[in-house]
Order: sequence, then structure tokens, then C-alpha cells
Amino acid sequence: VDILKLLEDKNNSDFIPIKAKSVPGKPNESYTHIEITKGVRDYYSSTQTRAKLALSIKYQRMLQKTVNLFWVSSSTHSEITYESPEIFELPNPEYDEEEAKLKTDYDEPQTIVYDFPCEFEITDKDGNTKAKLTGRYGVYPPQRTQTPYAGLTMFWKDRVIVDRTRDYWPEKIFGAAAGDQRRQRTFIHLDTDMAPTSDKKDFKWDKYSFDELDSALNSLHGGNIIRVSNVGHSLSTKKDKKLTPAQVLAELQKLKDLLESQATTDALLSAHPILQSGVGELTEEEEKILDEETATQVSININQGAITMSLKNSTSMHSRDPFCKIKPHPEKSLLKVYININHPFYTTFCVSSAEAHSLYVKFIGSLALARWSANSSTEEVPIDSFLKLVDEHLNASTNPTSDF
Repeated sequence: VDILKLLEDKNNSDFIPIKAKSVPGKPNESYTHIEITKGVRDYYSSTQTRAKLALSIKYQRMLQKTVNLFWVSSSTHSEITYESPEIFELPNPEYDEEEAKLKTDYDEPQTIVYDFPCEFEITDKDGNTKAKLTGRYGVYPPQRTQTPYAGLTMFWKDRVIVDRTRDYWPEKIFGAAAGDQRRQRTFIHLDTDMAPTSDKKDFKWDKYSFDELDSALNSLHGGNIIRVSNVGHSLSTKKDKKLTPAQVLAELQKLKDLLESQATTDALLSAHPILQSGVGELTEEEEKILDEETATQVSININQGAITMSLKNSTSMHSRDPFCKIKPHPEKSLLKVYININHPFYTTFCVSSAEAHSLYVKFIGSLALARWSANSSTEEVPIDSFLKLVDEHLNASTNPTSDF
């Protein structure tokens, strides 16, 4: 696959030529070999790690049954495997240790495992069955690595068609905010016979709609799935755990290496022309495109509605775009904030961590509010005063009753 050549071919850029041949002596076996050359950028280890994780999730059941998948690069040759995260467990309050010792037929479980099987139907308004689905739902404990596996996952013939990257979020179960902890810990796995689209990136949704699925899930087991998701929301993340001096020193050394790198030098060299030319305001057309994008967002009422902040995770912004775009509308008391989740900083440090994502959003929210206050000033705001405004909002965001 020559990526640059495909990009240059404006008339038929989605066509990739495929050569086929028989496997000698093995007519009932097959394999696919994909070689990517002349990439549009360097693919560092973190990018390759995310790609291998995505493949393992997409083909998780097949890897355990019928498919062997290998990742080959200039430095590695490894088989991609799938390992499901641990399931959250709690001591069972009904378990009686003394009674368990006395009775050989005592069958009360010692712990409650938050992994529940389900089988349900989606019906029309007359009660006729439109579809039958089977699966399981539950909670992963917060381990900093469970997030890519959480959310709604839907299978077709053992292949994952819908996962968390499709942004299908039944809100009563997963909440409306991108940083909601339920989205990083609650999982739903469903099997359906509904046909996928030709590119296998989504379903046709011809047997039932997503809203109908949402409604059926909300009522599943008398609303138990919602109660289970709330358990995931309230799990402790061990906030009392602190970094050791050795860990702090190691992180400082990483920062030292970064700031002494050529990348930081290049950023400093580009600062002067940026300050001289300024950065253009978000145009009405750009704002309209971002507003029409289907993406996760939340509205926040600040100061009892004196300001409404709209936070939106944009997937259409390019990796070279700023980490966020802010558009104040003082005449409407509206502050629009578009968060670039394709930005290299986000994809490197935040994409798989609920805590890092939350931190990213809080910083951007604080910057946006500081800008709102600065725009309200009739005089030019010194940079030190602006940073003080950011500090005030960061302090406010640590309050348990804070809007974000």
C-alpha cells in the first residue's frame, strides 16, 4: 500500500489493488499479507501499540478461535493476542463463612462478580419481536488500562463491528459527558444478526434503531444494567496514592529530555512569527462545520446560568490543528469549546486514560473561562494576569461541587 500515491489519486483514491494466489498444498487455508510503505509520517512505538490494541479488540474472538494475526515491523515480529481485562468483584454480604464451613451443600458465592449474562428482545409498538440479542454486561475495575475495552461492543459473526470508537453511548447507562467514569469502566457486549455495512465499520440499523436498542438496554433486568453502571461510576481510584520521590525524579528526567530535544527548539523558533502574525479567529464557516459534527458534547451552566459553556470532543479536527478552539458569544452568554482529540498530545497521553482525559478537559475548560474573563476586560490583560485567571479556575475545578 503506497499511501502517498493513494492520496495523490483524486479520482480513485479508495481503490487498493489486491493480488491473490492459492496457498500451495493447502486449498482450505488462507492468509492475508498487508505491507504498508511510504507512510505519511513516522510510526513510533506508541502509535504501533495503539494500532495493535485496536486490532486485538476488533478480532478478539477470532484470535481465540480461527485467526492468527502477526505484526511485523523493521524491529519487531510479534503475534497479536487478546486478553480481557479483569472483572470487578465485591465481597458478597450474604456469604456466611461459618455456615460455609458447616454445610457441604452451601452454594452462596463468596464474592459478587460484576459480569452478568443477558438475553432480550427488541419489539415494535404492537409487541412483535424485531430482533433477539444475547450478550453480557458488567464493570471493569479502574486500572488505567481498561478504558479501550469499555463501552458498547457489538459483534456480528464473532467480529467486532461497533466499539467505543463509534461513539454509541446509551446515556442512562454511560452518562452524557465524555469524561464520565462509567464510560471508562462499564462494558456491554452484544451479539446480533443484523447485517453490517460493506466496510464493516457500522451496522445498517435496518432491523431496529439505536434508540430502540437504547430503550431495551435501559429496561434490561428491571434497570439492573443502570445500577451496575453506577457502581462503575463510584469506584475509588485510590486518590490517596502518591508518587514516590523516585517516580517524581524519573518524570522530571523525562521532562528534561523533552525540553532539551530538537522538538522544543523548533517550537521556540516558531514562537516569534506566531506572536507577530497572531492566530485568526474561528470563522463562521469553521464554527458551523464543528457544530454540525456528530460528536460527544456537554453543556455546562456556570454561575447559575450566567455563562453556558459548550464542551465538544471533535473528531474532525486534524492532528495539526490547535489542541482546542474557543469561540465566545458574549451576546448569547455562550462559550463554545471544541477539544481536539486527534491532537498528538491527546493521542499520546490521554486517549486510553480516564484520569488523563479528565485532566486535559479541566485545563482546557479553565483556559476557556480565563479567555472569557479576559475578553470582558476593557483594557489589555497582561500575560501574568491571564495565568492568574487560569490558576483561579483550576483551583475551582478541584472543588467537588464544581461544574467540571
